[in-house]
Amino acid sequence: MFKRILLALDRSPLAEQAIPYTQQIARAFSANVTLVSIANRDDTDVGLNRAGQSVARELRRVEGYLGKHQKALAGQGVTTDVALSAGKPADEIVRAATGRGCDLICMTTRGRSGVGRWMLGSTADKVLHTTRVPMLLMRPADSTAARTVQPIRRIVVPLDGSALAESVLPSVLELAKTMSVNIALLRVVPSSAFAMVGAKPRGVEPRGEPSPAASAADYLNRVAQRLQQQALKVTINITSGDTAGEIIDAARAEPGTLIAMCTHGRSGVGRLVLGSIADRVVRQGGEPVLVFHAATVRKAR
Repeated sequence: MFKRILLALDRSPLAEQAIPYTQQIARAFSANVTLVSIANRDDTDVGLNRAGQSVARELRRVEGYLGKHQKALAGQGVTTDVALSAGKPADEIVRAATGRGCDLICMTTRGRSGVGRWMLGSTADKVLHTTRVPMLLMRPADSTAARTVQPIRRIVVPLDGSALAESVLPSVLELAKTMSVNIALLRVVPSSAFAMVGAKPRGVEPRGEPSPAASAADYLNRVAQRLQQQALKVTINITSGDTAGEIIDAARAEPGTLIAMCTHGRSGVGRLVLGSIADRVVRQGGEPVLVFHAATVRKAR
């Protein structure tokens, strides 16, 4: 599934918070990690605009920085290489991923003290919209906060009933089996449709039609049964309310949770639309989000 992973770093503690997740996935799949850091020309040209000398100096500093992380990852049994370049970070990250044949890009949504290049809406956002390589994205904790990284133990998969949303399941299945983690299927139904009797969704509407909540339960149970045939532990969760908020809450319920989702659902205009639900989950949640691109999963089907 993952043979070559690109890890994008900008030499900030915020960006480095992606390292533990990258390391865990790389070890599980025996994948190579390509460490990428970009010497930005806006930095290097200030006051030293002399025939690329400042770029060369900056690249040497980048090489030394990445070398330290290469050594640390090697100590954990992870094979690595590096890709150095100068230019616009998003363009260079995509170019490196394509040129090295990477099948996963890992990065945080911001770096450089949290207000610089890597805000979602800037570098990470541009990479997400440009590449078709799956991305593992995470919103880092503040640089002054000590973030305790929990090993991934559970994958939350939001489903909206569409075939496209379900198209992430083969990848999730392989990920769960390789990493020996559980799967939690999540369906968020409209609040108005979530009629409750006691602690369970009402099963039948007055007209004899199954309620949306009951239909959601039936749907998730059928999906869960397919996955359970692969000897996986699968749970289901039906909730109501704001879709992005419910996805975030479901992930926060248990430490060590990864969210896996497609960038589109409902024929590309519905519940899991990039720039809406997936974007908000990455922006507002604290858990890592594995984002698959609609164009990629369509091609794979």
